[in-house]
Amino acid sequence: MTHYSLPKRGLSQSLSLLLVIGLFVISDVSHAVSREIARGRSICDQTETACIDGVITWLKNRKMITIEGRLKRAIEPGKLNFTFSGHLTTGEQVFHTKEIAIRGKRGEILDERFKPPFSNQTIWALHKFTYTPTVPDAQ
Repeated sequence: MTHYSLPKRGLSQSLSLLLVIGLFVISDVSHAVSREIARGRSICDQTETACIDGVITWLKNRKMITIEGRLKRAIEPGKLNFTFSGHLTTGEQVFHTKEIAIRGKRGEILDERFKPPFSNQTIWALHKFTYTPTVPDAQ
């Protein structure tokens, strides 16, 4: 009588294959729920006066945009204005502006989270980033 047994290696290969497939599924799901709008050592305004090291992310499942990072160098106190754009399913382009007041210190932490309008109808992109220094009070 002949006995056949499965090689031990077959079970570990099957588990490895399942693990690899699971990782692909998880990465696909995480891509579907968030998308980086901008990332880098230098996300700068048009004049390159204000720059941040960080990331701007669209969290689709929470319908939220996050701005996380630090000011790259010291600048005058003022406001950072981030204008985001998106397209509705009707084809209409929409905009949303987020204003962040800053002290202007090098390394100042930016940690903003907000829900723009039309979040369930569009995916957002960074349209424009500007910096406006605060005008000192006249005495």
